[in-house]
Amino acid sequence: MRKITSILSLSGISGLLSWPRNSYSLLLDRIGCHGPPCVRFLGTKSPSGVLCARVAPRQHCEMNVITSSNSDWSVSLLAWGDPASLKTFSGYSAQLRAQLKAQNLLRREYNINTVGATDALVGALSLVPLLSGRRPTVRREWLWSRSAIGTLSRRLNRKIELAGDRGAFLEVGTLARVDKRFGPQFQITDMTVFQAREAGQFGFGHMSAGTVAQAIQAQRETLEHACHIFAMSQWTAESLVSHYGTPENKITVVYTGPNMDPQDEVVQRRPHQILFVGYDWNRKGGPLLLDAFRLVRHAMPDAELVIVGPDPEVREDGIRIAGTLDRRDPSQFAKLKRLYRESACLCLPSCFDPFPIAIVDAMTLGTPVVAFDNGSRREAILDGRTGLLARNGDVVDLSRALGKLLASPDLQVVMSHEARSRARDLFTWERVVERIGTTIRRHLDESAR
Repeated sequence: MRKITSILSLSGISGLLSWPRNSYSLLLDRIGCHGPPCVRFLGTKSPSGVLCARVAPRQHCEMNVITSSNSDWSVSLLAWGDPASLKTFSGYSAQLRAQLKAQNLLRREYNINTVGATDALVGALSLVPLLSGRRPTVRREWLWSRSAIGTLSRRLNRKIELAGDRGAFLEVGTLARVDKRFGPQFQITDMTVFQAREAGQFGFGHMSAGTVAQAIQAQRETLEHACHIFAMSQWTAESLVSHYGTPENKITVVYTGPNMDPQDEVVQRRPHQILFVGYDWNRKGGPLLLDAFRLVRHAMPDAELVIVGPDPEVREDGIRIAGTLDRRDPSQFAKLKRLYRESACLCLPSCFDPFPIAIVDAMTLGTPVVAFDNGSRREAILDGRTGLLARNGDVVDLSRALGKLLASPDLQVVMSHEARSRARDLFTWERVVERIGTTIRRHLDESAR
């Protein structure tokens, strides 16, 4: 009972619940499991693993055997969440998995998320959601600690050993360390904890300096354990070098592919329609876009803004809320693709966004992108060619960029062709796997000498 009280104190709700003698069993019932089973967490967005989400009952926690590869290299894929789920890291893991599997390069896949009910006893779970009948969440302070990474790594290595799995391991994220006896480990990350802290995002802005320092050190040790790091952008690679001391020759920028397939069918564009796609309304710059759109609409009364994802509860002329469109539902996915293809541009003025796949989706479908000039944006968007970049945080400049594009259908056509061409040449899953494979193959060849 003292342990339960301690947990509640960590969660900030001590004394708010009256726990019966069988309180631990009730907690297990709420979580949906007993003993030390696995659970998974839904809604994780970042391959660096910094986002936490709702604890769900045990499923997809065991390793899955995929295939035996006849290639000169293959990998087992690791992720914080089901590697096959479109909800794991915004679909990055699932799309990468599909391409590896298509090329017969995938041996097995593992869900690193093996946090269970008994981990609540060491402060892994926040129980605050229980007050509103929801499931507990993983505490970021615990997740980014040496203790947590050690626990997750030991559990992962037990599964690898039982499977007899040997070879290269590719982790989407930086949350586990594969025992070197089993083979070399490679990691993909879209950002660093340092970058998240600087931006005050993904919960790191509320952590104490000591806790953040602990998280950065835990990530540094995990990065040092890996034999090579695949960064999703040069922006991330620069942080790895300057803030973590990672040697430049240990980093390869691989970028990302789309969640959308290229479409040859011609769709009539709505020349004054702006599209926003994102579920984190504030971090993705939704409020700033609204301010910019109002300026655009003052000069262009027939301008339209379609919002996919959140419902900011804005009811104004020219603004349409499309709501959540689930990519797993064929009809909703088709609607999302249609919105991309018929819009004059995608506007994603994120305050902080490592490397949004939404931008790559838009370019893949030939839709120009307007965004703030920050982070990795210049790596994705060629200013004046595939889209337009506004001064970071400047709403007036953002409205000018939108107005310029909406006022010129000819410019939209030119940028559409350029965007599609750039996506085809640079941002495909075939290219991502090619970049990864070149590095893994070279490492395996050098190790064999």
